[in-house]
Amino acid sequence: MTCGMLTGLMLGGLMTPAANAQVHINVNIGPPPPVMVQAPPPMLFLPEPGIYVAAGTSYDIFFSSGRYYYLHGDHWF
Repeated sequence: MTCGMLTGLMLGGLMTPAANAQVHINVNIGPPPPVMVQAPPPMLFLPEPGIYVAAGTSYDIFFSSGRYYYLHGDHWF
């Protein structure tokens, strides 16, 4: 056996095929608490950052890209 063949066999035995690993993370903080308002609040457009914000409510309610968002505790819903 030549030195090159022996080296090739040794290196080939040391190399293993790459393993395909997948990681899935799912965080569920539960459903948001309901927001209750007597009437739809007026929405004010804020040019910077380009979103609407509800005026005159005790909730931080925002509207952007067809969706409403609000902050409750440390979580956005």
